[in-house]
Amino acid sequence: MSPKDLLVVGNGHGEDAILGRIVDALGADEGQRLSIDAWPMVGKGEAFTHRGLPLVGAFNLLPSGGFATLDPRLLFRDLIAGWISTHWRQIMAARA
Repeated sequence: MSPKDLLVVGNGHGEDAILGRIVDALGADEGQRLSIDAWPMVGKGEAFTHRGLPLVGAFNLLPSGGFATLDPRLLFRDLIAGWISTHWRQIMAARA
């Protein structure tokens, strides 16, 4: 992977949408192209893929959709689905 000028990191659908708009604004000046990667830590990162940004890092596609702290049942489902291993992969990806 070549060095990038910018890494945007989203923590869910809303944050991804906001970051997508920021990326759009950064690309408004055609004379200044940035090399941008996107890391959707929670979810699929559709706001990024829609813009053609390459996705990096470990993704979190768990049953709660990132809302495990709101309901113990959601937390339990996330734990069964690999919440701990997902976070471990994210830590390793961030260190890399």
